[in-house]
Amino acid sequence: KGNDIVFYNADGTGRKVLVSYEKLIPKGEKEPLTVESYQWSKDGKWLMVFTNGEQVWRSRSRGDFWLLNLETDSLYQLGGENIEAKKLMFAKFSPDSSKVAYVRDNNIYMEKVGSKAVTALTTDGNDTIVNGNFDWVYEEEFTIRDGFRWSPDNKSIAYWQLDTSGVKYFTMINNTDDLYPTLKEFPYPKAGEMNSAVKVGVVSLSDKKTRWAELGGDNRDRYIPRISWAGTGESLMIQDLNRPQSHNKVWLFDWQKQQLTKILEDKDDAFIEWFYKANWSKDGKFFIWHSERDGWRHLYRVSRDGKTVVDLTPGEYDIIDMLALNEDKNVMYFTASPDDPGQRYLFRTSLDGSYKPVRVTPESFEGSNSYYMSKDTSWAMHT
Repeated sequence: KGNDIVFYNADGTGRKVLVSYEKLIPKGEKEPLTVESYQWSKDGKWLMVFTNGEQVWRSRSRGDFWLLNLETDSLYQLGGENIEAKKLMFAKFSPDSSKVAYVRDNNIYMEKVGSKAVTALTTDGNDTIVNGNFDWVYEEEFTIRDGFRWSPDNKSIAYWQLDTSGVKYFTMINNTDDLYPTLKEFPYPKAGEMNSAVKVGVVSLSDKKTRWAELGGDNRDRYIPRISWAGTGESLMIQDLNRPQSHNKVWLFDWQKQQLTKILEDKDDAFIEWFYKANWSKDGKFFIWHSERDGWRHLYRVSRDGKTVVDLTPGEYDIIDMLALNEDKNVMYFTASPDDPGQRYLFRTSLDGSYKPVRVTPESFEGSNSYYMSKDTSWAMHT
């Protein structure tokens, strides 16, 4: 009913209302929040609701975030006292559920859950310095929107910073929002023109200082399409792509020592088609890597130092995407179209390369199949 959040048993045996819409009515209001999206804290004690969203580029990513304490039913808005509406972006719980970080006005902020106390982690954001967010290029070319990542140990946050100064502006006419047209201008680099400068740093929650990864070269002549923590909070993986998008260098950044180590490279005579985050093992000893280095898009197991690279999906076909992996079961699931590009099926294979991929989709389901898998790989939604 209304904005209830409902749990359905995966085996179809029943349903349960987890959060009724009455609990989402702010103090002094009569109507519940309109839930556009939500997320649970890992400890299951808090629900974060995104509402009142507005369009930024292609998605409704700026708006209001509220926290509901599932033990006391208390509800409050993130952002501190007297927060303006539609100001926050990309709010995310820390892995231990004790904090929330978000972007406001091109700076990154942190709140301790339940305290309403706001701490600025960056302070230099303005119209041209963009922290934890992106310009038009990154959403358009690399399909990424939020520009910061909590460390697994909850002690730091890695983030992108873009400097759009010097980038030429593009002007659009808005004929739809009002009686008279208005003009909207924004930095928009065309081919051969100046790009935003980009760099990645890690801010420590203890001293609020950022340690930057000094990749060398011209920061306006590169892209950083993906970053990911390397299993623990000690090192960050950085993908460093040249502007022609034909050479991707992969670095490990020990942010406390400020040391960079190049562990992998992918090259293509034309361009590298797609970019995925690396999926790291729990202990950080290896990661799963998408690559077209042999002419086909395959999944590789790569050691932390990059010296051992094992193709887990060999053959003359492209994998579509990796869906989930389970280290305890030594299994990984992915979709692929080995024989007919108009068909798509689910496969599983080992993480150690001990057996070849096995088709999971029954033979009777001929055609294009899509799957969404649970994190423990026990269940999948199939369409």
